[in-house]
Amino acid sequence: SIADNERLSPKTSGAGRLFDAVAALLGLSRDPVSYEGQAAIRLQTLACPQTRDAYELPGTQTEDMIVLNSAALLRAIVRDLDSGVARGIIAARFHNALANAIVETCRSIREAENVDIVALSGGVFQNDLLLEKTLLRLASAGFTVHRPIAAPPNDGGVALGQAAIALARMESDPEESPSQIGVNQRVSCCPC
Repeated sequence: SIADNERLSPKTSGAGRLFDAVAALLGLSRDPVSYEGQAAIRLQTLACPQTRDAYELPGTQTEDMIVLNSAALLRAIVRDLDSGVARGIIAARFHNALANAIVETCRSIREAENVDIVALSGGVFQNDLLLEKTLLRLASAGFTVHRPIAAPPNDGGVALGQAAIALARMESDPEESPSQIGVNQRVSCCPC
């Protein structure tokens, strides 16, 4: 299958493409998608709030990270679609699976590193449903959770963090020029 073929399904560290794939399976991408995250918003909106069960989204510990097996999740979604399960239930099970996987990953890290503080960030946490489910599960598991409030959790927050790091480096080493740390470098998107 495509999901098992590494050439056709390249690895990614972001959850956005997983949301896109599930939205496409559920037919939510048939209408034009005009901005990043639009299919994921449709998926969130479709999710049945009463659904409590979840798909399995197992993680495997590698040398330096935990890798979630999305192929198994996608196969289960296709089985449910073939069996006539309502798309709203499938969307909810997907959100529940991802929230559960996040908590299980945090538990594994807590066990290995003895930390119980979690920071939730990344564009996926603009999804209110996933954020709420993840916050509740992490709190129930005894984690202290931090999340962006004044800055967005997506690339805007990443850019703010990069700027803060650059500023801190400049202040700690006045001899270092801004261009040496990637500040003030011009990027052109046209040949003119």
